[in-house]
Amino acid sequence: MTTPVRQSYFLWAPGVILTILCGLVLFAAPNRNVPRCVELGSDVTSIYLGENSSTLIAGRSDGKIEQLDLETLEHRNIFEFGRGRVNHISASADGQTISCVVANERIVIRDVQTSSIVDEIELQNITLAALSPDGSHLAAGDVDGNTWVTMLPHESWTLLSPAHLKLVTTIQWNAAGTLLATGSQGGTIQVWDAESLDMVFSAAEPHSTILALGFEEDDGHRWIQSLHFDQTVTTFDLSIGEKRNQVRGSTQTRNGRYSTDGKEYVTIGRRGRVTLWDASSHESQVFQYAGESFTRSAVTAKWIVAAGAGSKVAVWRRESYDAPKFGELLGGLFVAGLILTCVATLHDWRKGLLYCVVLDSLRDPVRKLIPDAPVWFTLVMGLLWLVILLRAALEIWEKVSKRQSELWTRIWGVGALIVMFVATWRAISSYESGWHLALLGWSSYLAPVAGVLIGLTFVRGQRDLRALAMTVVGTSLVMSSSAFPELLSWDWRGLGGIEFDWIRYQKFGLISLMCGFYRSPTVLGLHAASAMMYAALLARVDSRPLRRVWLLICLLMIPALIFSGRRKMLLIVLVFVVVLAVTSLRRMMSHAWPKRRRMLLTATLLLL
Repeated sequence: MTTPVRQSYFLWAPGVILTILCGLVLFAAPNRNVPRCVELGSDVTSIYLGENSSTLIAGRSDGKIEQLDLETLEHRNIFEFGRGRVNHISASADGQTISCVVANERIVIRDVQTSSIVDEIELQNITLAALSPDGSHLAAGDVDGNTWVTMLPHESWTLLSPAHLKLVTTIQWNAAGTLLATGSQGGTIQVWDAESLDMVFSAAEPHSTILALGFEEDDGHRWIQSLHFDQTVTTFDLSIGEKRNQVRGSTQTRNGRYSTDGKEYVTIGRRGRVTLWDASSHESQVFQYAGESFTRSAVTAKWIVAAGAGSKVAVWRRESYDAPKFGELLGGLFVAGLILTCVATLHDWRKGLLYCVVLDSLRDPVRKLIPDAPVWFTLVMGLLWLVILLRAALEIWEKVSKRQSELWTRIWGVGALIVMFVATWRAISSYESGWHLALLGWSSYLAPVAGVLIGLTFVRGQRDLRALAMTVVGTSLVMSSSAFPELLSWDWRGLGGIEFDWIRYQKFGLISLMCGFYRSPTVLGLHAASAMMYAALLARVDSRPLRRVWLLICLLMIPALIFSGRRKMLLIVLVFVVVLAVTSLRRMMSHAWPKRRRMLLTATLLLL
């Protein structure tokens, strides 16, 4: 027989683990790769950084180019280019010659050592231009999808044919200067021989805009890799002219840039996420999880630079990168908490259910902090629910058996089974893999049944219901409050989607949906709505001082509910308010109003 002391140990051990887990999540969440930042004279519109250089060349909106020493963050030189913003900068491999696209109508070639203008070329509707590695040729793209090439000093343009159907978004020379590649807004890629100007390769990936191109060469073998707006990465084998592989993305990318050798690339996400990727293995290092909405980037073996958020330039030294810590420890603590909660559930399944609420709230942030964010983490809580269901099975059977003899219970049960079997037959007969859909449907509709049965059995009195309500309100309040740091762009791991930007398209633009520590805005909205409803119920039964606390929590959850952007969660709260109003009015007027009038009022409120 288990002693009371041992029972107490089994019941409190999960709480200790969960407390440690909460503290470790808060300690591990802040990003420690803080960049060094500097403000330039005006908004940064373009940047360039040579592979072996520590001097950043930044184009500004006021028509000036500024040189910045990345070691000391000191300003070196400022070159005047007249009126108009500097839209694009490129340079030769030795960094002695730079080209600048000014006001989308002219290209200025400048010698860095003498600070003199070597050439100035007119070309209307130009979007970008790139110098060849030896500085002998210049390639340019325009808004009509045309690619132009000229030899320096400039005499005349050569128009390459055929043109892209949409504007040229990126131009890239290979390291030897023998190949020229262009990408377009329409997702098309063209590769040209730099000497003969003949097209040697073309491809179309029309699902999104090409942001950057990178060449990679190994033992005479050549590949070209394209980075798309949705962070899809496609690799083409230029030796045989075929697609080698493709890694599909699912998030918006504001900007991307390949290293000179094409082995790495950096991306900037919608929320300011700055990530360095290995082009072959696609392993990543995140230097910033959220923050300034940068639109320009550069990467070398030593530096990562982001700019374009006003006049700010952010610089990271790659050798000082601080990798995320405690990922494996967090996963181990979560599994330990799960096992101890299962053991506690075997002793007292009602306390186990309360621990389950807390553990389930920690599941998403822990998963985000674990390397590669394993998918099995979303399913692991099913084990605990199964233990709770089996442990409470005897009490559930006693509750259900009392209602089996009721006629309406049998009618509803048989009707529900008939509908489920008809839907199963329809799914299997209509689709090739319809049994997947049928299995998903059965699990979706039966899972709430288990929850309802556990809920009916859990409550033995007001004390049990109050404990459950306070646990749900407390955990949901803490977790839903993480929407505010996300709104303020705190640089924390675990905030926002898992390599996914949740957005909603509207006529006036895009709306970013918040999810905080949760995996999606739907989960954030659901927990915020649950906290509001439980707090409202507690406000009805508690005395005045506590009632104010519960009402304050209801008000605090309204912003989180709105930030989630899920209208159905607002409808849940609306339906709850209507039902609460109906029950309150019926109770208040049960003696003063006739039954028919009360029924009419109830129907009117429900219709509204």
